[in-house]
Amino acid sequence: MAPFPTFPKELEIFADRSKLGERLKGDNPAKIHELVTQDLLRSDPELQRLLGQKPLERIEALLSQGYGEPVLRDIVSGPLDADKLRDSYYCGVKYGIYDLQQLHRELLDFPDPPSGARHLAITHDGVHALEQFVLAKHYLTAQVYTHRVRLITDNMVVRSIVLGVDDDEIDDMRNLYSYDGEEKFVKNYGGWDDARFMLTFGDEKLKGKYCNEMVLRLAERRLLKQVFLGKLTGLPRSCREAVESITKPKNRARRRALEQSLADIVQTAGVRLTTDLVDPSKFVIVNSYKGKAVREMSRNDEGPILVRRDNDAPTTFENESDLFRSLSGEPTEARFAVYAPVEYENPTQRRDLHKTLRDPILKALEEFGNAE
Repeated sequence: MAPFPTFPKELEIFADRSKLGERLKGDNPAKIHELVTQDLLRSDPELQRLLGQKPLERIEALLSQGYGEPVLRDIVSGPLDADKLRDSYYCGVKYGIYDLQQLHRELLDFPDPPSGARHLAITHDGVHALEQFVLAKHYLTAQVYTHRVRLITDNMVVRSIVLGVDDDEIDDMRNLYSYDGEEKFVKNYGGWDDARFMLTFGDEKLKGKYCNEMVLRLAERRLLKQVFLGKLTGLPRSCREAVESITKPKNRARRRALEQSLADIVQTAGVRLTTDLVDPSKFVIVNSYKGKAVREMSRNDEGPILVRRDNDAPTTFENESDLFRSLSGEPTEARFAVYAPVEYENPTQRRDLHKTLRDPILKALEEFGNAE
């Protein structure tokens, strides 16, 4: 059974670091969800039977301090890693199609002369297929990753977890996300999938809990609505810096204060928050996000994509691609959104609601920034 899709932020928030000791020290770059994956690999008898102990140890090393061959790390986590190729190909966004077979044919690994370590690169003949791939990532981000409904549903799932642990104090939820590195946690975590999550926390016996209502809203497609959206530069100057980083785990208290303030603003404007629970502000969610520039996607966080022509020294994709040299390196502008449990029946009512709330929300944001 596959574990319920990992939400790294929540594992980071609720992990018991006092019990993880050396696993989070030194040059180990692993994040909590990667530690969980290591434990699952180490403890799953079926994986051990199918893959064998040595291959599993090599995979585990890729998720911790890295394996001796950088090319293997590049396949797991790099600008051309398997996840990026898969997502871009199988989401099938209309303008995000590229020649996957051609890209595979032109991939190669080559030794770095000083160290002899092997790195992942692409031949010069694969540059055009790589241009298609990077553009596919751009359209995937625009049409899938930052789509309004995708952002709302993701935030609702995450909020259901936080409410289940912090407010409802549901033992099953706390045990599922309070990682401590113990065998008991790993065994429990490996027994969950998305169906069990939805059935357990959407069960009638949890009626009246914040987590339960949020899960039921997801199951019944009663999603929160976006009641405000604005570019960061369109917000009051006093709040821009605070708002841009508002979703980081370290800013949980400030985020909560802002959401409480905005819930009051919405209700004062005569807009009902459609929940009968004690504190409807817990269902108001603020979100700040932005996309990467197309040229930035050709580098990614892990480093540049390398291109090699015959036996020449490798160069970067940005240097080899005429198309990407011509594109601006400016990232898309950061945006700030507010989601809330409100209702409207048609686009006209939606536009009226947005118009009603815009100025009061902007004023609240200005006051929030000045208070900072």
